[in-house]
Amino acid sequence: MKRIITLIITIAILCTASIPAFAAEMPYCRVSLTPSHLTAEVGDEIKISLVFENASQYPYGLAAFCASLAYDKDAVRLESIKSAAPRSDVTSSNKAGLAKALYVFASATAKSGFNKDTAFLTATFTVLDSNIDKADFSVTFDSITVSDYTDGNRVTNYQVDFNSPTVSVDIIGNKPPSAESAVSASDSSQPTSNNVQSKPTASSSSQATDTESVQSEVQGTVSESSATLNSDFTDVEQSDGDKISVDKFDREGNLVEETEEELKPTDVPTESNSHSVQSTASDTASPDNASGVAMTAMIIIIVLIAAIISVALAVILIKANKKKE
Repeated sequence: MKRIITLIITIAILCTASIPAFAAEMPYCRVSLTPSHLTAEVGDEIKISLVFENASQYPYGLAAFCASLAYDKDAVRLESIKSAAPRSDVTSSNKAGLAKALYVFASATAKSGFNKDTAFLTATFTVLDSNIDKADFSVTFDSITVSDYTDGNRVTNYQVDFNSPTVSVDIIGNKPPSAESAVSASDSSQPTSNNVQSKPTASSSSQATDTESVQSEVQGTVSESSATLNSDFTDVEQSDGDKISVDKFDREGNLVEETEEELKPTDVPTESNSHSVQSTASDTASPDNASGVAMTAMIIIIVLIAAIISVALAVILIKANKKKE
């Protein structure tokens, strides 16, 4: 009996020991979606970044995951997907309303996968004229796997828990179809007189055109200030020389181009450089500076001419006095 109890206890200990102790220490994977705009208008560009907020907490980064980014295909159109990983590590697919990215990192030398607390993926969308006042985005995962090489060179994979975030961007400036139909109905319901001709005169049409142009200018000014940027947005960024993958899609959502780009310092101009370029351009193109330089040159020339004339007159007067003496 004692042998049986001892055997059971031994089996239980072995089973417990076979469970990796490190799995309990793997932190929860925090995922977020960050939009480039909090509000947008028809024709505006919206970027949505998928951020792994604590990827650096995993000893060897993220090893594999399949992310499904869902969006309202009637509200926005997918233009491109940029991933902070080489083309060999990322495979993406897309259908209207759903974009998928499969990330798999394989290493035989215990190198780390994606381990930065920054945006892994940035999807670019165009806002459509669809009378929808809100564009919704969400991401789900089949699983998120991380690796560990602490047991010598043998790799052990672990699946970690994660959240599935959602985000919305308000679309402003859309006019519902009912408003246009109501206007046309009210116009058609107004009584007309047989004695009064309804043909517009040239002056009235020109006034209407001027009014429409003024209204369009006002609306354009309002639309430029109404789209609200999100200061918390982070795009896909890697170190200089790192490779990122870029996928581009057509208007029907079909993948038309797969490229791999290498980031360079010149790709993103610094704020100081942009200010210096703008100030140089403004100084060169400023008419006030040009007229000032021309005026200064003219004054100098006039002063020089006056000085030469004065010297010449003095010489002539001196010679005349000498002849009289």
